[in-house]
Amino acid sequence: MDDPQKVLADQIVKMVETHWSDEEEPLLLSKLGPNLKSYRDIIAPLSLKQFVGTLSDRITVVQHSSKRAKVGVIPASKTYSYDQKETVQEASPVRADRKPRSNPRSNKYVVLNFLEALAALDEEDLKQVVIPASVLAKLVKAEK
Repeated sequence: MDDPQKVLADQIVKMVETHWSDEEEPLLLSKLGPNLKSYRDIIAPLSLKQFVGTLSDRITVVQHSSKRAKVGVIPASKTYSYDQKETVQEASPVRADRKPRSNPRSNKYVVLNFLEALAALDEEDLKQVVIPASVLAKLVKAEK
């Protein structure tokens, strides 16, 4: 019977190579883990990142320099830099017809969260908060 670690390693390498050939981007560890069945028992006590690091002759771990959670895997024969890709994307010209993105959190959401926070105050503090209803209504209505 095959060694479970070797079978898992072959499966990971195949997934990484397939993803790279389709997307030419690293396969994120956050996407890789859920696609592997019960790998933790096989690689224990190593983490998935540590285990993948042992396969450096076949695949390479790449990590963003400032976004520590952005960790991906590419074929060992390829090179990739998250930082370089972001620099290229940031340098792309801004189209004049493009509308600026609106704030993803609506005023209604913010007002409701504020009211929930107020509800958590004790009676003494709550009595000191005075906000005219017209102000709250304007905030909720402003996004339309």
